[in-house]
Formats: sequence, C-alpha cells, structure tokens
Amino acid sequence: MPLPSPVHNSPCPSCGNKIPPSGVVSIAGQQLPVYQCETCTRSADLFGQQVTLAVTWAIDNQGRTITPDADGEWPL
Repeated sequence: MPLPSPVHNSPCPSCGNKIPPSGVVSIAGQQLPVYQCETCTRSADLFGQQVTLAVTWAIDNQGRTITPDADGEWPL
C-alpha cells in the first residue's frame, strides 16, 4: 500500500526524535502513515510471552497522534 502524500517525518511521542514513516495503516477508511521508533520500546504479551516492540504510532489527517492499545489493536 503506498504512503499517502505528502508524508513528513514525525516526532516520537516518547523521545521526540524525528522518525520517517515505515508503512501505512487503514483506520476508519483513511490511509495513515505509520511510524516506529526503534530507540524507544515497550513490552507486550504475545502468545503468553513478553516481547519487546518498537514504539509505534500513526498520524491522522488532522495531525493527531494515534497509537495502538495495549493489545496492539488500532482504534477504529
């Protein structure tokens, strides 16, 4: 899926580093750029085991930051 345009770097919500988009997520019919900061991580339970994930977020068409919930699900 191509990135929507124009796409800009986004500051990480945890550390503030400017991060380029790494992909696209479809939320409520909108194609939104997704960002992942490999410097900042969070723990999550995956099939009963703790795993470390990069902090991940998207930016909606109004410029708001959207993050997946604790289960990794994006809001609809």
